[in-house]
Amino acid sequence: MKKKNEAAEGITRLFNEECAVLTQVEEALGRIEAAVYEKRWTDFDGAQRGLESLRAELQELEARRTALFTASGGRTINENFYLWAAALPAEDRRPLMDAYRALKFKTAAVEAANQAFSGYLNEMQRVVRVFLDAAFPERRGALYSRHGKSLGVDVRRAVLDKQF
Repeated sequence: MKKKNEAAEGITRLFNEECAVLTQVEEALGRIEAAVYEKRWTDFDGAQRGLESLRAELQELEARRTALFTASGGRTINENFYLWAAALPAEDRRPLMDAYRALKFKTAAVEAANQAFSGYLNEMQRVVRVFLDAAFPERRGALYSRHGKSLGVDVRRAVLDKQF
């Protein structure tokens, strides 16, 4: 049982580390949102790169957590985590479950914020697309740079060579 208790402590520590990284993700999403609202595209690009490194860090923490869990007798973290945790003594189980719940709440908060912002961006893309289709019907849905290269319709900058 000692191996399982040590694993519970390690998993609790990893849950807490993941929560800390998710807090950084939340802050990065806030910077991205502010950059978009204030049209600071260089900030947007930098925050996107930071978000990618945080994603890699989360994946590494999850891999370490899964390896620790399976090494302590669990099959997969999603399959029988509650059964595994229920077999722990209360003094080990309580901090583990508190950290697990905190991670779940933080994950849900980040996902909700991300979905809300994605909805905003999608709506803004739709508005811009409708406006450009009305203002420049000859473009037939395509955007071009000053150099004649076709640009995809996304949240990146687009240069229009017409004056309003």
